[in-house]
Amino acid sequence: VPVDLGIVLKEYKTEEWLPDLVTLNGSYILTDPNTKDNEIVFVSDGFVELSGYSRSEIMHKNCRFLQGKNTTQHSIERIRHVSSSLCISVIVFIFSQLIKEEKSGVVHLINYKKTGEEFHNMFLLCPLKRRDEDRVVLFLGCQSGGSVMTKDLEGL
Repeated sequence: VPVDLGIVLKEYKTEEWLPDLVTLNGSYILTDPNTKDNEIVFVSDGFVELSGYSRSEIMHKNCRFLQGKNTTQHSIERIRHVSSSLCISVIVFIFSQLIKEEKSGVVHLINYKKTGEEFHNMFLLCPLKRRDEDRVVLFLGCQSGGSVMTKDLEGL
């Protein structure tokens, strides 16, 4: 399981991003949009700590593994009032559009730690292109999580 960011970036020929990414503190991942399910190819220590999962449990998965019973229900309440089955479609549509259009975006989700504890996740998705070509080779996903946000978000 690769734990060295420099090795991962070298593998994807994106070493020029190393100075920018090493300054990130906290929870983030890199995913490969060229894999079948946009698999996670790098996991920060902060993500391991936030989620409670080990690197080997996270690697080569899609971030959907953090979802649970309230993930989409809460998210859709913040987007618009619709049924929870449509909620899943809306969240999938938002992320698939961001990926398809190679754009950045932020979505508020309820996710779950390995222990089953909920956490509020302000999830930022950002495409990383090689500087010498106009093609996305990785997506950066930054997570900002906590349970304190619950009261602050009520009534939005």
